[in-house]
Amino acid sequence: MSAPILSSTLAFRPRQADAWLDLVPEPSSPLRLTGHWTELLWDLACLDPLWVETRLSGIRLRQRMQLQAIHMDEGIGLARGESFRLHVLLNTWHALVQRPESVERRFQDLAIEARDRSELLSLSVDAQAHPFALQTLIRAYRIEEGRVMPLSRPGVRQSGLSAHMHTLARWREQGRQDVEIADLAECCGWLNLTPARLRAQGRARLAAAELIPCFLETVADQSLMTRVTMGTAGAVQRFDGCLHTYRQCADGWIELSGEGVRLRLDPESIDSAWVVEPLGSDGRRHQLRLYDESGRALLLMEDLVPAGGAPSPIWRLLVNALF
Repeated sequence: MSAPILSSTLAFRPRQADAWLDLVPEPSSPLRLTGHWTELLWDLACLDPLWVETRLSGIRLRQRMQLQAIHMDEGIGLARGESFRLHVLLNTWHALVQRPESVERRFQDLAIEARDRSELLSLSVDAQAHPFALQTLIRAYRIEEGRVMPLSRPGVRQSGLSAHMHTLARWREQGRQDVEIADLAECCGWLNLTPARLRAQGRARLAAAELIPCFLETVADQSLMTRVTMGTAGAVQRFDGCLHTYRQCADGWIELSGEGVRLRLDPESIDSAWVVEPLGSDGRRHQLRLYDESGRALLLMEDLVPAGGAPSPIWRLLVNALF
C-alpha cells in the first residue's frame, strides 16, 4: 500500500457548495467526502485476499478473492481469478461504512451502500489474516468517523442502464468477459424475469421450485463442478468450482460451501425455477435460473464444462429430475 495511493484519500473540500447539495448528509448520519472509488479499489488490491459478499433478501454468496489487476473502464470494474469473476458498477456506489456487527471485531467488515442505503457489497479480512493493512486503510479513509462517500469520476456518475449495457457489450467484444450480457443485467436487477426473453436464448422450461433443495444437496453430494452467478445492483460475482458440502440450517436456510466459498439460500424466497438449454448446445448444456416473487434473479447455476470436455451426464439427470 503505497503512500501516493493513500494520499488520494485525504478529505476533499468542494469549492462551490451549491454544486454538491445532493451530497449534504442527514444530521443524524454524518457523511464525509473523500477520494474516488477507483482509489479505494486500488488500495484494496494491495491487501491480502479478502472475503467478498453479495446478499439479497433470500440469498448470500461469499467467497475469497484477490483483487489485484482489477480492470476499470467507464465506471465498470472487472476482477478475475482462477475460480472467480467480480463485476463492480461504481456508478451505483454511494457510501462506505463499517458493518454494525464488526464493531467488536476491530472494524474488519466494510459495506458499500447505494443511495437508498441498501448493501451492494461487503468486504472483510480472513479470520486467520492480520487485520493491520485493512485497519490502516480504514484510518486513512476515516471510516470509523461515520459514513464516507468517495466521489465519482467526471463523466460516469449519471450513466444509466443503456450506458451500462453498451459498456458490457463492448467488453464482451474485446474478450474481457465470458458471460452473457442479459445474465449480468438480470443479476444486477436491471431486467426481471421474462419467459419470452429466456426462450429467445434457447429452450426454456418451468421447473419444480420445491425440488431445488434436493437438487442442490445432490449437486454437493456428487461434488459436481458448477458455475454460480448472483449479484446486487452494484456488484455481480461468479464462482467456478465445487460446492461439496451441504447443510440444512436451523433458520430454514440451506448452505453450500467449498474451498473459499459459501452460498446460503432461503428456499422460501424461490418463487420460480427455470431451466434453459442455450441455443447451439444440442441439449447438452442446461442452466438453472432461480427467481423471487417479483421476478428478480436470485441465482444462475450451470454445469462447469472443462475446455474440450463433455458436459456431466449426472448434471443432466439432475436437471431432468426437476420436471
